[in-house]
Amino acid sequence: MNCPRVGSRIGGLLLVGVFAVAPSAYAQNMIHGTQGADQLEGTARNDRIRAQAGADQVHARVGRDVVFGGRGDDVLHAGNGDDVIFAGRGRDLLLGQAGDDHAIGGPGDDVVVGGKGRDVLGNQVPNFGFGGDDTLRGGPGVDLLLDGTGDDVLRGGPNNKLEDSLFGGETLSPGRGADVVFGGRGPDIVRLANDGSRDVINCGRGADTVFYNKAIDPHDVLTACEKVESHVFD
Repeated sequence: MNCPRVGSRIGGLLLVGVFAVAPSAYAQNMIHGTQGADQLEGTARNDRIRAQAGADQVHARVGRDVVFGGRGDDVLHAGNGDDVIFAGRGRDLLLGQAGDDHAIGGPGDDVVVGGKGRDVLGNQVPNFGFGGDDTLRGGPGVDLLLDGTGDDVLRGGPNNKLEDSLFGGETLSPGRGADVVFGGRGPDIVRLANDGSRDVINCGRGADTVFYNKAIDPHDVLTACEKVESHVFD
C-alpha cells in the first residue's frame, strides 16, 4: 500500500496544498455561524457550514457537506452523507457518521473519531505543518489515519476482518513527535519514519505489519506487531 501524495485522489478528493478539495458535488448551500456559541444544523442539501469564534455545535445532517470549525472549541458532527470536516484553531471534537468521511484536525489539540464508513482521518494539512497533540480513532469501517507533527494517539477501529492503515506523519511530511499507536482487532499496517522520537506502537490483535521508511527507529517501542520491515516508501 503506497502513502497518498499531494496530487493524488482519495475517495474522490484531490489532495492539494490544503489537503483536500471537494468536487463540485459538495457544498451548494451556505450556512454561517456568528461570533457567539452557535447550534448550526445542516439541511437535506449539500451544505457548506462555517463556524466562527464561539464554542459551536455543528450537525451536518443529510447531503455531501463541507464543515469548517472556527476559533472556538467546537463539536463538529458529520452527517449521513460523504462529508469533509476541517477543525479550526480551538480544541475540537470531530465525529464521523454513516458516510465515507474525511475529517482533518487543525492546529489545536483535537479528537477525531471515524464513523461507520471508509473514513480518512488526519490531524494536519501536510503542506502547512499544522499539528497539536491529537487523538485519531478509527470507526467500524476501513479507515486511513494520517498522523502529524504533535505527540499524537492513533487508534484503529473495532472491525476484525477489514484493514485499517495507520500512517505516521513523517511519511507524508518531515514532522516529528512522540506518538502512540493502537491497532484495531483486525490486520493493521503501520507506516513510520526513523525520526529519533520515541513512538509507542501497540499493534493489538490480528496479523499486523510495521513498515519503517529506510531504517527501523531504535527509539520506538513495539508490542504485538507480528512483522516489522524497513522499506523506501514511494
